[in-house]
Amino acid sequence: MIARTVAAICLLWLTNVVQANGNVPTVANDFVFTIFNAEADGSGVLMYAIVSNNNNGSTRVTVTSPYTSFSTIHVTVAPFSVLKIPITPMSIEDQYPAGNGNGQIVVENKGIRLVSDLPVALYTHVEIYSGASADTFLVIPAVHLGTTYRAVTSSFPGISVSMNMIAVVAYQNNTQITIGSQTVTLNALQVATVASPSYLSGTLITGNKPFGAISGNTCGMSVGACDYEAVMLLPVGAWGMQFAAVPLMFLTTNYYQVVTNTDNTVVSAGGQQIATLNAGEYRRFQTGATIITSNNPIQLVQIGQNAGDADNDLGDPFFLPLPSIDKMSNSSVLFQPTGFIEHDHVHFDFFIRIVTNLAGTETIQLDGQTISALQFKHVPNSAIYYYEQAAINTTHTVKTTSPDTQFSVISYSYGQYEGCGFACAFSLPIENPAATTTPPPTTVATTVPTTPSTRCPANWSYLSATNSCYQIFRQQVIWYVADEYCLSLNNGRHLTSVHSQAENDFIVNLAQRTLTIVDSQYTWIGVNDIANFNQFKWSDSTPYDFQNWGAGEPVQQQGAENCGVLTVSPQCSDDPAVGKWKDLPCGATNITSFVCKIPSL
Repeated sequence: MIARTVAAICLLWLTNVVQANGNVPTVANDFVFTIFNAEADGSGVLMYAIVSNNNNGSTRVTVTSPYTSFSTIHVTVAPFSVLKIPITPMSIEDQYPAGNGNGQIVVENKGIRLVSDLPVALYTHVEIYSGASADTFLVIPAVHLGTTYRAVTSSFPGISVSMNMIAVVAYQNNTQITIGSQTVTLNALQVATVASPSYLSGTLITGNKPFGAISGNTCGMSVGACDYEAVMLLPVGAWGMQFAAVPLMFLTTNYYQVVTNTDNTVVSAGGQQIATLNAGEYRRFQTGATIITSNNPIQLVQIGQNAGDADNDLGDPFFLPLPSIDKMSNSSVLFQPTGFIEHDHVHFDFFIRIVTNLAGTETIQLDGQTISALQFKHVPNSAIYYYEQAAINTTHTVKTTSPDTQFSVISYSYGQYEGCGFACAFSLPIENPAATTTPPPTTVATTVPTTPSTRCPANWSYLSATNSCYQIFRQQVIWYVADEYCLSLNNGRHLTSVHSQAENDFIVNLAQRTLTIVDSQYTWIGVNDIANFNQFKWSDSTPYDFQNWGAGEPVQQQGAENCGVLTVSPQCSDDPAVGKWKDLPCGATNITSFVCKIPSL
């Protein structure tokens, strides 16, 4: 029997606060992904791009693909809502209708890109029309894509009837991809896939530019029937060395798969060594509630399985990539478990797991009510606690009353011979700050003198009036990506704020000395009215005590133009608009530079 899953939709509040370790929540404006073959019984496949808009304004979404039979989609997602966008035709699946199974790279024009003008969370759901098999995976935002991955595929016996698959989607033109020993060059949104009945876990996937990678199995095994298993992989730079392993509801132990990228990686569970692995090796193991540790970064995936008599034989295989403890976040979470086709009319069971530290056990609220510390269970021999309970099929919120509390949230579901789950509250490092079809931001030296030079890092310019350092980054990015990148810098303060005419003129002078005639006439600054219409503020939370809007600005179009640019006109320094501000859509893709400001040394 083939299994089928239920989707759970998680979204992060627009609290894009960078954590102390430089990580940012997994909401963004730009995503690329692909869907590898899910055909199992000939009934056809339903595919959704599920957009979660947790903003107080509507967001415009555009979905594109180079696949000739795909039609571009333009939709608007209402505030605080979730929209399921059908992806058609079915033939857009990679290696449709069945993987070739020979392990050779197949290149197709089947990548999918979704962009929005407000930051959203994105999930991909794939479901067999017969209700026999499905899975859902979190789409990693483009800003988090990396250049090195290791595949995770089914490692249980009995996969000969299905295919392990690796699918890579290019984000930029001329991206050279190597999967194992095979190399191919892709343009943006081209896809390279490998399908094989052999085990592919640990396969090295690399590229010369950031790209997305999805792997799994068309119908993988664990305990129970087989099921579609798909996960968007975390780049090696987003791996960790400490994880909270908690069995799924009704289970005392659970299966996990660990993959390494470094020789002599020692993996332990509860302080007991379970494996020493070299780069590219993997191990499937079983354990109860414990802390998984390693001496080098690892990728850890929890494997869904049938719950047995404890839950009427509900549940089945799925892949749940676990964020490491250092990737926990303090950003509020809104999620909604959703089931689409009940197998044999058997209802789903939904569950929520919250992992936190001791201090968090008294500061976390679920649906507005503080969870009693007594309801948290202790992970043995650690400072980690978890809350795991059944949930109903409605929206739920998880947030903390303390900024010092870090937590992660996992939502998962059981159906008859089916199961699904993924993490929805966690943060990742910025590995692709450009998030465009051009290379990452390059630091460009400026000829503006730094006085004195010891006040700023190399290539930054000092302004004594503010005792701050400034730098122009020449890169075509949307406002949110630029602001996140500024925050990721040492002592970052978001995009620059401007508090006087002297500071405004200094930045204009800096931009005109740095930019060239091929750059746009505008550069991103931190002014915005994202939170409240026509109530502008600075993203660095400094006072809004100076403004220099151009004639007719800001434009009073609610939800349309919320982010500010400074007119610098590198093509014409005599432009009378130079130095004036203008508001544009935050998702505008034609702005080729931005300005960061940091405290002086």
